[in-house]
Amino acid sequence: MLELGPGITHKSYVLSNFYNHIKLVFVHLFESHLQRNSIEI
Repeated sequence: MLELGPGITHKSYVLSNFYNHIKLVFVHLFESHLQRNSIEI
């Protein structure tokens, strides 16, 4: 893993952080959507 160099490991680290952030945003939107629907019912 160290042979690849710091650039590649940094890139994969940023990509995983970006993916986690997107996932959190979608989960938050989905939960708020469910709460809104349950309130309307």
